[in-house]
Amino acid sequence: MKILQIHNRYKQSGGEDSILIEDRNMLLKNNYEVDYIELDNNKITLMNFIMMVCFINNNYINLFKLKKKIKKFNPDIVHVYNYFPQWGINIFRLCKKLNIKTVLSAGNYRAICINGIFLRNEKNCMVCLNKKKPIFGLFYSCYKKSKIKSLFAYLMIRKFSNKEFTRSYIDGLILNHFFAYDIYTKIGFPKNKIFIKNNTITPVFNFNVNNKDFSNLKYLYVGRVSKEKGIVQILDLLKETNIEIDIVGNHDDLNIKNFNHSNLYFHGEITRSDLIRFYKKCHILIFPSIVHEAGVPMTMLEAMAYGLPIITRNIEPMNQLIENEKDGFIFDKNENLINLLNFINSLDRIKIKNMSKQIYKKFNTNYSSELNFNKLKNIYNNL
Repeated sequence: MKILQIHNRYKQSGGEDSILIEDRNMLLKNNYEVDYIELDNNKITLMNFIMMVCFINNNYINLFKLKKKIKKFNPDIVHVYNYFPQWGINIFRLCKKLNIKTVLSAGNYRAICINGIFLRNEKNCMVCLNKKKPIFGLFYSCYKKSKIKSLFAYLMIRKFSNKEFTRSYIDGLILNHFFAYDIYTKIGFPKNKIFIKNNTITPVFNFNVNNKDFSNLKYLYVGRVSKEKGIVQILDLLKETNIEIDIVGNHDDLNIKNFNHSNLYFHGEITRSDLIRFYKKCHILIFPSIVHEAGVPMTMLEAMAYGLPIITRNIEPMNQLIENEKDGFIFDKNENLINLLNFINSLDRIKIKNMSKQIYKKFNTNYSSELNFNKLKNIYNNL
């Protein structure tokens, strides 16, 4: 079977990029023919920008590139990982015209929310979902806090809330969990076209709980240091403790001098190989995101694969992915996190070691590469 992957990279790399690469490697390993075509927001030309602004979903330059690629590769299925903003949703219309099946992996909620994460003024917002119209995001300037940019985003995605478009032009939608399933069915996406499939990662070392010393617990945060990730809001609280936390990720939007404390270690962006060192030496991952994640974040998958129990907020779907005090911990308010960390530090280390075993078992049971491939193969076969 021949699969053509389509993607639009954002300026900062993220989970969608990693998912695409994992899928590609997995398919190639199982003798699929895979090609890809992608656009990069770091490389937007003046002409491309003009086409995006003037023609919204009909960027003829990019559609021509895609049509040429399809004619040359002749795929059985086109798998779209991200179409926003350079491709536009009319890539699905083009594929239908060329009689090519399409499937979309939804890594956000941009089908109904113009910023894709149901967040407004650093609080969860479901106005557009409840009204089943994304136009309210325009009123509130939800995309990059700009009316003009929000108008552009709204014009791009409005057809996605049109039942006739999704019914006619998209053959399959891949989601990671049933919270996302509820969102997409609420806006009218056909239930018979939705598939639930977890993401995966390929671990670079085999975790063995007996190789780790749990006597002195070390905590880890991995990700962009920003407010929607929930980490900025708790830094002031954390610096007043003696709990040591390694913070790995881009912190350009944060003046770390304000958080210069002996127990907070900011490492900035590092390579994947360097990141492995932190997974090996740390014991527990803190994942305090305040948004409703559309997928299972790659950071959580890495923590599972390397046996780190996960601390996360009591927010869907994160509270459905972690079992409290079995393979992780769940907290409600920021203030509760400090009490939780003190509680964890007071626990018998055998308890923490057993939780490490459980989270590793969860990865192998639900998120392994083999399981992921079989599900993806079944999706392709049932489009």
